[in-house]
Amino acid sequence: MYALLAVRDLHDRRGQLLAGARWQRIHLQLTEMGLSAQPMNQLMEIVDRDRRLLRPSPTAELLQRWVGAAGGHATFAFRLGYAPRSVPHSPRRPLQAVVKAGGLR
Repeated sequence: MYALLAVRDLHDRRGQLLAGARWQRIHLQLTEMGLSAQPMNQLMEIVDRDRRLLRPSPTAELLQRWVGAAGGHATFAFRLGYAPRSVPHSPRRPLQAVVKAGGLR
């Protein structure tokens, strides 16, 4: 399955942060359910590149159709499903290895 997160304004910092927080919650919930998820933001990167180069973006039009009547603009994409095989978990460092008094290292 593929999914998109959309925001009203692509350039609103608060909306960007909320979309990122939403993705984190979704990813944790999916993991808890035994599902795998992977970010896939290539389409949004193409739209950004087209805008920077001041050229029309068929990809932006496609994303807009996918977001549809809900409105807003796609800001984050991911795929999810059951992994075909088991993989080891990412290594984790203890909290003390990344945090010191007064903030992050």
